[in-house]
Amino acid sequence: MKSSPSYNNQAQTPGSNEIFVREVFIYETVFQQFAEFQEECNISNAFTSYPELLKTGEELLFMEDMVEKGYQMHNKKNTMNSSHLEAIIKEYAKFQSISLAMNKKDPGRFKNLTKDLFDIFESMDKRDENTDFSAVLKPMMSHLYEAVKDDLVATEVLKIFEKQMSNKDAYKIDPQDMTVVTHGDCWCNNFLFKYKDDDKERPSRVCIIDWQLSKLGCPATDLTYCLLANGSKEVLDDYQRYLKIYHEALSLSLKEFGFDPEEVYPYQILEKQFKKYSPLMLFLCVIVMRVLICEQDEAPDFAKIDIEKKRF
Repeated sequence: MKSSPSYNNQAQTPGSNEIFVREVFIYETVFQQFAEFQEECNISNAFTSYPELLKTGEELLFMEDMVEKGYQMHNKKNTMNSSHLEAIIKEYAKFQSISLAMNKKDPGRFKNLTKDLFDIFESMDKRDENTDFSAVLKPMMSHLYEAVKDDLVATEVLKIFEKQMSNKDAYKIDPQDMTVVTHGDCWCNNFLFKYKDDDKERPSRVCIIDWQLSKLGCPATDLTYCLLANGSKEVLDDYQRYLKIYHEALSLSLKEFGFDPEEVYPYQILEKQFKKYSPLMLFLCVIVMRVLICEQDEAPDFAKIDIEKKRF
């Protein structure tokens, strides 16, 4: 069960209720229309990797218990191996192929479905012209510099990164790149895995949860965020392999919809967007890193983020 911040008089922060409303919309409308569209197109390998919505109540969402179905959470303190990342990436590809296909086959339908799927945080930024994410960047960078203080090369790279993220435009996605509904919250706790024969190295299924940050966005951002937040150094050194896994899975889905993947979303565009938005996705990853490495009782309460005062 998930509840809105206003349920039982919970404390609300700017945008918190919008986040709950967004997840309701994803479950009740987007997933429903995507399921209908896949059925209309006779898709045999449909995207269904999310909990079933059982019922909605007053400011409540009731979803099926995936633990009862044998799904487990990955240990957040361990990076994911290639099998886990491949499972996630292939599901993201199937999910995003629906947007690309619907926009090609029925652009009016897709436009109407996604017209209100704006970036919630960017919307808050527009309402408050004083919002300045550099106030988040500065303390974050001080921790990063401390972490690599004995590594001159890493320190120089961080200086480049800090300069990139000091530009307010670095936090925005180019509207021309916003072609799919994205998940937007790609850290490890939002993936549940099912295993066969207790083989914890190779998941047989993945379930993606927490869709409250979904929006109309760029296909490459979910993939980029997922690799940066959950991958080891070996994974990141071999990032092109994972881009190819994503694109191959996307191509299979688009072909099933009846489209040429090289016309709809060629690999060269994916690679270009991956590099273009890597700094922004890294910024998001560093914000959640404290949650990844801390004990449960030390975790920051993101419900208490004070965006108006620009403080975490």
